[in-house]
Formats: sequence, C-alpha cells, structure tokens
Amino acid sequence: MTCDAVPALAAWARAEGLGFPLLSDFWPHGAAARAHGALDRATGAPRRTSVLVGADGRVAWRDEAPPGRARSLDAALAAARRLPASW
Repeated sequence: MTCDAVPALAAWARAEGLGFPLLSDFWPHGAAARAHGALDRATGAPRRTSVLVGADGRVAWRDEAPPGRARSLDAALAAARRLPASW
C-alpha cells in the first residue's frame, strides 16, 4: 500500500515496465489499507504491506514488514513480473 499520488505511481510503473495500474491509498486515506486488512487501527496508519490484486479482486501476492523494516522491492517486482498479462 502506498499513499503516493496516482501520477507518482504511474511514473514509477512506467519506469519499471509494469503493464498494470497501481493503487494509490492517497484519498480517501486508508480505504485500500482497510479493505486489505493492512490498516493499523491503533495508529490510523497502514502497516508496511504490499499487495498485488487482480482485476477480479483476488490477491496474487502479499508481503508485510514490521515497522522500521523495509519490504523487498526486488521481491515485489519479481512477483509483479510473474503475473500473466491477463491478470
């Protein structure tokens, strides 16, 4: 999940050669995190979670890291690139 704005995510997707849209949790803040069980209700902030969701709503991949630890960008990109074009 990211609170980055849609244009920033679109630019990153183009730079990484990803052929699918990325979801911004920019507004309403927390809606996507809440929908995917990643919102920490105690703090009101999303946990450090990455989720790949297909057009049909199925979760293809998920990764979560504890506060202060980064998720693996390489693992996320590898998972995204493994998805079939029709996903």
